[in-house]
Amino acid sequence: MSKVLLRYELLALLRDTRTIFLSVLLPIVLLPILLYTLNRFGQRVGGQFDDVYNIGRVIPSPGLDVIVDDALSPRTFREMQVEDGQAMLKEGHLDLLIKVLPPKEKEPELAEDILKMYPGFAPLLSQKPKGRPTLELLYRSDKERSVRAYVQASRDLHQFRDALLAEYLRRQNVSLGVRIRAEDVSTPQQRAAHQYGPALSAFMVLMLLGGGSVAALDSLAGERERGTLSTLFVSSISRREIALSKFAAVALISVAVALIQILNLGAYVFFGFVKWPLNAALPAGIGGLMVLLTLFTVEAIFTASLLLYISARSSSFKEAQLFFFPTFLVAFALSLSGLMPALVSRSVVSLIPLSGPGVFIPELLSGRLDLPVFFLQVAVHLGFAYLLLRSTLERMEREDFLGGQAPVFGKALLFEHFSQRTLPFFALLCAALFVIPSNFEALTSLQGQGLFNQLILFLLAPYLLLKYYGQSLKDVVPFKMVDLRILLICLLLIPLGQLAATGLSHLLGPLLPAPVKALEMMMELLDIENTPAWQLYLLIGVMPGICEEFAFRGVLLHSLHKRFSPWMLAFVV
Repeated sequence: MSKVLLRYELLALLRDTRTIFLSVLLPIVLLPILLYTLNRFGQRVGGQFDDVYNIGRVIPSPGLDVIVDDALSPRTFREMQVEDGQAMLKEGHLDLLIKVLPPKEKEPELAEDILKMYPGFAPLLSQKPKGRPTLELLYRSDKERSVRAYVQASRDLHQFRDALLAEYLRRQNVSLGVRIRAEDVSTPQQRAAHQYGPALSAFMVLMLLGGGSVAALDSLAGERERGTLSTLFVSSISRREIALSKFAAVALISVAVALIQILNLGAYVFFGFVKWPLNAALPAGIGGLMVLLTLFTVEAIFTASLLLYISARSSSFKEAQLFFFPTFLVAFALSLSGLMPALVSRSVVSLIPLSGPGVFIPELLSGRLDLPVFFLQVAVHLGFAYLLLRSTLERMEREDFLGGQAPVFGKALLFEHFSQRTLPFFALLCAALFVIPSNFEALTSLQGQGLFNQLILFLLAPYLLLKYYGQSLKDVVPFKMVDLRILLICLLLIPLGQLAATGLSHLLGPLLPAPVKALEMMMELLDIENTPAWQLYLLIGVMPGICEEFAFRGVLLHSLHKRFSPWMLAFVV
């Protein structure tokens, strides 16, 4: 690595106003907004607002004034004189409207099994039940204040009714025999970690990608487009030193961004400009802060190598920006892994860059430090960063890196475009795989989700991509006769592969156990008891063997076989 070139790159990046704005100024403005939004959201969930709500009651409503005075606190609810309560609620002058409906003529009697469980209720149940009035609460679900007023009033009225019932049973000398009490045993720090941790990881990845993108994309793709990179290549500095110097510059900028954001966060919390969500503190001890800083540092190194790899594969700054957009979406989606309740750090998610910290940081902020998982995530990020950097070096050492290759026309040009667009296309398919079924009730069942995933995402979408770029189906999925010996060997390897997978799962189980909630959700989705066997075989065995093979080992493998080495190709597919 050339120190002179590194110093030049750092000075050039620091003079770039886009880098300063995206890396330093923009996060300083966005961070208090993020903290304020999370704090307000936490108050909304926990009911910690100090607002006074305007309520009204429909007249005539006999007995309602007594209930309102006794059940609802005047410090929280202010009663207003209303003439047309419905209109005032619609216009927003009222947050809640209360009225009393006439009692029903007949109510169902209690079941006899209740008498067996609670014999003390016999004298009360022998009496003829009387009709009771119904209290109706009218609110607007599109108004946040109205929803909060309804939730608070409903809670207060239920507590008032329970207190009246308990007093009545006490006077009748009737005991329920059991007392139910709920208590949240989590600490404010744990609740704040659960609320704030996933957003902290996603915010850091967002800032690293935004701040480092300008520096990384311009250092190779931009300079190659302007012609300044060719001048540097004919100097005495080797291409390996050039690549390492540019990587070090981008990595230092990314690490500096991480440090600035941590200091920025600490300053806002320390000086009290923005309250920490739920008023919880950072994990005690310098160890937790060092672990958090190390995680952000390795994330910065990984994002720097990823952005530099994109810049090396692009022939112009505009093309690099086109590749950066899907990369940004996928990376940001991976950083939101902490929002999924079924994921824990001791799982396979720790083997995925940017996803592991999204789950690990909330656990760290709550006071649980798992050192083996921490070292595993550090090794994963550094390992992937090394692979990306090595691929960048190999590409820069090619003779055609600066251009000069023969022009491509016809089918070869179509295949090149097809090869460049397929991987981002499959990344969008993976995003659709998680987003679309969860937002449509018809796709939440095994049948709906299986048919949509296999027929639409893995069969129809790749086929339309092939037709759009004019690729032949015979080239993608060549049907050839298989040697009988190879077929027999594959059949013999099936039980051996199953045995090896079972043994590997038992070996990795203590270190990376499968999430129990995810397995329970999978079993609930399968619904083995109520789903016919032929549907299970079709949706789990037959259709994936056809549709997924066509998508991944057909379209994806065919599009990338000229771009990656065999080992890298096997890993990607």
